Amino acid sequence: MRILHTSDWHLGHQLHDISRDYEHRHFLAWLRSVIVDEQVDALLVAGDLFDTANPPAASLALFYDFIAALKRDAPNVHIVVIGGNHDSPTRLDAPVPVLDVLGVRVVGGLPRLASGEGEIDVDRLIVKIPHSGGVVWVGAIPFLRPGDLGAVDTSSSDATIRAVRSIYNSVTDAIRMRMKSGDAIVLMGHGTMVGGSISEMSERRILRGDSHALPDDIFAVDVSYVALGHLHLPQQVGARANVRYSGAPLALAMNEADYPHQVCVVDLHESRADVRALRVPKALELLCIPKRDRRSLSEILPMLAELPARSAAQREDMLPLLEVRVALDSPAPSLRREVEAAVADRAVRLVSIVVTRERHDSPDAPAVEALAEMQPIDIFRARYAREFDGEPPDDLIAAFNEILSVAQHSEGR
Repeated sequence: MRILHTSDWHLGHQLHDISRDYEHRHFLAWLRSVIVDEQVDALLVAGDLFDTANPPAASLALFYDFIAALKRDAPNVHIVVIGGNHDSPTRLDAPVPVLDVLGVRVVGGLPRLASGEGEIDVDRLIVKIPHSGGVVWVGAIPFLRPGDLGAVDTSSSDATIRAVRSIYNSVTDAIRMRMKSGDAIVLMGHGTMVGGSISEMSERRILRGDSHALPDDIFAVDVSYVALGHLHLPQQVGARANVRYSGAPLALAMNEADYPHQVCVVDLHESRADVRALRVPKALELLCIPKRDRRSLSEILPMLAELPARSAAQREDMLPLLEVRVALDSPAPSLRREVEAAVADRAVRLVSIVVTRERHDSPDAPAVEALAEMQPIDIFRARYAREFDGEPPDDLIAAFNEILSVAQHSEGR
């Protein structure tokens, strides 16, 4: 059987208020063609389907349009989606009765039996996918929130990991009771594994971050493949080549622009999983100027002038996204205005200006207890000296005094 593992679509994502809908439409059209061309039997989406718990209507439409188009092109493909830490469990689970009829299993949150005892509905977490060579049993375990772990002291790393392990073991044991010789087990999950490489700019730390990172031995050795979500960089977990993060198909922060965005095609042969990575084609470029080291504004402006000129025929949502990285050794009040003017007729969209300053830590910096005895202008001068090693210019002092006057007036002083 052939499965396709992907995760962290983050539909509805915005990069510094710029919509990614064009890129997501491009990705979903490509993904649909890959599923058809590769004759994929099952699509697994390992969490963070949406970027927020309350996604906009356009993002919901993107997902449902994709499902409808995929089912037209490949009516027999199985689709399994679990909720991630960005997703709302109740929102994902709301259309479940309709999606079940379409052969789409969505597990937004950890399901409980209606008995009122709080027992986990293990059957809901298990998806049977028959194939001519046997059956693949998928354990679709969504992102586990602290409330899913029962009466556990979530301040304790060991207690939390034991509770998560217990849930995975329960699902795996239930699958073993159903399976026959030649069948295979695939697990899905969403969280941080020990040793995982984290994108600091865009990934929320969950379950108290790295202190609750999960060891790979929570997955039994007879599991053929583990499809993980949450970490945006594609990677295998430790030495286990069959335990993987597919990574996000789009860069969700500028520091992810050079990630090898991909999906994983997995061929299952009983207990063996052969994995191939397929690179996701970029719908548009994410540019950083300069690429690595910060430069002064006088060095950067000529670089911006070399960018391609914008033509009237170019669509706004198809223009590359640009981050400008500037090193300053003194304040530059006109920085944004100069950068915006430099790219006004260039074929890019400016998303951010990242400023780094040369720090000058002063041994004479005032102690915290002395601040109460200082006037605001004295604190301002001391901070300026610490940052820029000198006296603030007269126009900056005048601007500070004007702001201070407005602030004091608004407080009735």
